[in-house]
Parts: sequence; C-alpha cells; structure tokens
Amino acid sequence: MAQHSVDTSLECREDWAIWQLVDGSNLAANHLKFQVSEIAQISLIRVQVRGGAFQEVLGTAWQVYLTLCNRSELLLHETPDTKAAFAKAAELSRHFAVPLTVVGSEGQSRLAAQPLQLQGLTQRTQSCTTIGCQKSAQRWHIFCKWQLSSTWCWLGKSLSKFSFLLFTVIMANLMILAGGLLHQSAISLVAQVPVSFEPTFWVLRWQMLIELAAVGGIMLIRGAQLSREEHLYITPASLTFCLGSLKIAQMPTGSIHELLFLKQPFPTLLILGEQAIEIHELQYETEFRVMLLHLQVARETLQI
Repeated sequence: MAQHSVDTSLECREDWAIWQLVDGSNLAANHLKFQVSEIAQISLIRVQVRGGAFQEVLGTAWQVYLTLCNRSELLLHETPDTKAAFAKAAELSRHFAVPLTVVGSEGQSRLAAQPLQLQGLTQRTQSCTTIGCQKSAQRWHIFCKWQLSSTWCWLGKSLSKFSFLLFTVIMANLMILAGGLLHQSAISLVAQVPVSFEPTFWVLRWQMLIELAAVGGIMLIRGAQLSREEHLYITPASLTFCLGSLKIAQMPTGSIHELLFLKQPFPTLLILGEQAIEIHELQYETEFRVMLLHLQVARETLQI
C-alpha cells in the first residue's frame, strides 16, 4: 500500500543497470546494481494510497516495477493516472524487450496475469441473472440488473464499510452518558445528598439522533450510487458507458486495446483505449468476468 512519495532512478551502462530509491519520509537511499539480462518482466500493480491519523484509504495509484529473475521487485514509477501508467510500463517493456504483466488481473490479453477460465464461465454466463446482454447486427448492449440479491450484498458491504463510523457515534454518546453519571455521583458525594436521575437521563440525546441520521443518510446516498445500473453500448464505431441514463464516457471502439478484470485492490473491469473506462460497482467477481466475456465476444462479433 502506497503511503508516501518515493523518488527512483535507473541508469543503464552497457550490460549493467544501477537502480536507486530515495524514500521521501526519511531520505534513506537504497542502491542495487544488476545485469540487464536479469530483468524478467515489467510488473504493473494497482495499490491503495493511505494517509491521515487512522491511515484511511485516500485513493489508488499505479506502480511500475522491474521484476528480476530472483523475483526481486524494484519500483520505477508511480502515478494515479491509468493511461500514463500503462504507457510507462509499455515503454519499459519495449526498451528491455521483456513481457509486461498487470499483477492480479484476468483476461485474454497478453498483459493479463491469468487467462479467463472459459471452461465453466460460459455456463455461469447463462446462469448469471444480474448481467444482461441484448444483441443486434450492429449493436450490443451489456448491462447490470439490480435485483434483491444485490440489495442484500449492498447491505452487507455498507455495514462493513460504515461499521466503524457507527461504532464511533454510539461509543461517543455512551461515554457522554457515563460521564454524566460519574459527574452526578461525584456531586452527591461532596454535597452529601442522594443521587437523583431524571427520567430523561437515559433517553437518546437529540445530537445522537442527528448523528445516526447523518450516518444513515451517507449509507442511503452510497446505496443510490451503487444501485445505478451500468450500461455498455458497443457498435463498430464507438463504445459508450452509462450509469443509469447518465453518459459517463465514450470512445472509438477501434482504439480499445486492453480488456482486463483487476482483482486488486478491489474488483474492477478496465477498458483501456483512447481513454480508460473503469467499472467497479458490480457486486460479485462472477459479474465482472461475465461482463468481460460479453465484451470480448462483442468485439469479435462486430469485428472491431
């Protein structure tokens, strides 16, 4: 997981290469000298960027590595831009004449770390009721359908994601109530009077209700975002990606050169061409694989 910036350099002299990394957090430098022939491949991996007091996820970044024959990984480049990362990795792959692999990916592309397991996937495609496909001679429409099972999956993910926030709200208010109890007990000891609690002492504070309502509102907004159905419209001329009725991106189908299912740091369907289109709001990994398979068949059928 990327947490701070680093500076790297690579200097090649005939058959030898010198790699250096300077960590921005403590300015410590690492050096390594190796033969160029030891480079096995260029590895491209997507990682989460964390920061803040609780090391929360701030975003994602792509990291480009030199992978040596002894499986050593040497960081060369880091960027949040998908197209820039693939371009840099492809440039290094051509320069050193070694393969390029996207770590944690599946697909029929030569860049995929693992091929799609087509055996059994075709059967799952027919049984996957949440991914639909409408075909015609000149257009394919691939889309995700929100169903009851999707709702249960969303509830589970929402509770998992916002459980810490709910816990914080509840514990903060319990501490306030406990503090009030201790305060009144201390006063009774000093004043030598019995403790008397009002009936409303244990009633939920109105501030807590507002806080819980805010958390619930965030969950509902997130649910509304997740429930928007993804639509891909593919013709020989263009590929269009929509969320519900809102058009998000469009690019020429002839520019598409990579279709990948990324499994880390979170499931994502990547369509790379003139621009990068990412779909990551599907509920299950099978849905990503089925949608990817439909996309590949659409390209072949439309002779893109």
